[in-house]
Amino acid sequence: METPLPPFQALNRSAQTRPDDVFLVQPLGDDQVRIFDFLRSLDACQRIAAFLRGQSLRPGDRVGILSKNCAEWMLVDWAIQMAGLVSVPLFPTAAPMTIGECISAVDIDLLWVGKLDTPDRFRSAFPDRCRTAALPYPTIPCDHAWDEVMACEPLPTSEWSEVTADDLMTIVFTSGSTGSPKGVALSFGAYQYACNNSVRVLSVGCDDRLLSFLPIAHIAERMMIQGSAVYSGAQVFFVESAQTFARDLQYAQPTAFMAVPRLWKKFQTTIEGRVPPTLLLTLLKVPGARQWIQNRVRSALGLQHARLIGSGAAPLNKSLIRWFQRLGIEICEGWGLTETCGLSCMNFPFDAAKAGTIGQAVPGTELKVSGSGELLIRSPGLFKGYIKDPAATAAAFDADGFFRTGDLGFCCTRREAWVITGRAGEAFKTATGKFVAPLPIESYLLDHVLVEQACVMGPGLDRPVAVVQLVETAPSGPREATERDLHALMKQVNAELESHERLAAIVVSDSEWSVDNGLLTPTLKIRRHHLEQRYLAKLHGLATGSVLWLNT
Repeated sequence: METPLPPFQALNRSAQTRPDDVFLVQPLGDDQVRIFDFLRSLDACQRIAAFLRGQSLRPGDRVGILSKNCAEWMLVDWAIQMAGLVSVPLFPTAAPMTIGECISAVDIDLLWVGKLDTPDRFRSAFPDRCRTAALPYPTIPCDHAWDEVMACEPLPTSEWSEVTADDLMTIVFTSGSTGSPKGVALSFGAYQYACNNSVRVLSVGCDDRLLSFLPIAHIAERMMIQGSAVYSGAQVFFVESAQTFARDLQYAQPTAFMAVPRLWKKFQTTIEGRVPPTLLLTLLKVPGARQWIQNRVRSALGLQHARLIGSGAAPLNKSLIRWFQRLGIEICEGWGLTETCGLSCMNFPFDAAKAGTIGQAVPGTELKVSGSGELLIRSPGLFKGYIKDPAATAAAFDADGFFRTGDLGFCCTRREAWVITGRAGEAFKTATGKFVAPLPIESYLLDHVLVEQACVMGPGLDRPVAVVQLVETAPSGPREATERDLHALMKQVNAELESHERLAAIVVSDSEWSVDNGLLTPTLKIRRHHLEQRYLAKLHGLATGSVLWLNT
């Protein structure tokens, strides 16, 4: 079996050749930062690894990480691998019950606990047998303090773990958009393949600056930011908190920036809140003003130096891509799954003709379409299996070793790109017996400046109904104007649809859809099943063509 270059060895390589170069930049508040150069990063990893070796853990034991993104998160992850153990990231926004279930599901023996928005709610989430160690931030009381860990003598290179490509590196939980999170086993070989593709395809180098703010427990951030950085030597900047995001983005001045559709929608809302849409479009048609507006917008967002701007985790509307393109911001869509170790396709370099697609497959990845329209994928980045679920693992692959992604799509030969059209199993049957695919309808709705999130549902209803969450800047006074806008939107959307797909009503939720209440995944995708449980029973008997507000 081929011997890969594991992440901790890639870090060691940079520490030997560029020991004093800045690698990780962690904001601490009050304009203070903690800076790790490559040598300091390696030293910290060796001390953490030595601590782990002293905890009576056996090779292959599972060590969890529960924390928001921070420099120490990455250091602990690499140290776990260095010590011959398996890292298990946990989403810090997950419910305590879910955290406890994940710990038990994969037999986590020791858990690192760090930055948490509400640490007290996790006090009773951990099984008694699970020991805890603290990252250097205010958090719940732990069995071991960070200072204790840093006092350990560094683990010498002669005692670092030796790995093969097939060895288990990490267990990553899916975000749970279609059900309960599943533990996905990823090997060193799969991870290195994915990271090296990211570095090569996106031309990431040691002069790049990356911003880590999407959940690092998700495979996209783990591979495209953490992995790209350690293999290329790029700098990584972190966000202190949601409240300091704009400031931290300005400080980092990233050269490569990855976000999710909901953030791009928020950026659009912010910009149009400062410059009325009609005025903005008028100015963009004036040659001299256009360049000035584009420069001002990129500068205001902190993206004036970004050569790569991407979006992933969920489809991004073509109209939103076009809107940002007019502002000089070319958003490249990417696609991948936890089971594929992240990035599998991307529209990079940005090609306007491929807007609304996921571009082409990365080198070494094969895609095909099943008879039912499902995308199937085969690559060296595929997962080893679902933890403790051999039946689900076997069912996930076809006879030729292609993974069944669950995404529906096709290859558009004219644009030489792959297109995602929805998820298998999302189509529902209305009371009339007709099937409706919700994603295309939701895409139309999300084109509207007022709509931040949309979920089209209709099992058992005469016609589909759209439940929407409005943007934060939606008018808060009398609703007449907003209702007129939504009536016009429904009429416009229905004109694009077949008769059985046309919306009976648009329902506006007065309650927020969030990760905390379980209606969004940690990557801000809607949890369709949870939304249907909350709203579907309340949608019967709505007047056709109605727009109404629904308190929940």
